[in-house]
Amino acid sequence: MDSARVIYEVVAGIIPGQADPKHTRRFGVTSAEYEQGALIGGDQKFGLELLLWRWHEAVAYATYLQLLCADGREVNWVQITFLVHPASPWVAG
Repeated sequence: MDSARVIYEVVAGIIPGQADPKHTRRFGVTSAEYEQGALIGGDQKFGLELLLWRWHEAVAYATYLQLLCADGREVNWVQITFLVHPASPWVAG
């Protein structure tokens, strides 16, 4: 099993700071996907392009949750967090 290199985590909830698991989603990139690519919508995406695609997916989901929030439904706050795996080559050692 390949470990995650980076993850964009989208969380939301009603009470600030208390994430509702129903609205929590992760959009990640594994080391293998980053190096070897991933097939998305019929196109092969690699490296930075794949990382930006996952960011786009996370922002689209967060925007959907923000629209629910603005309409006074289901959530009162939304947050996107960028997580880097400690063993990732991007972590300074």
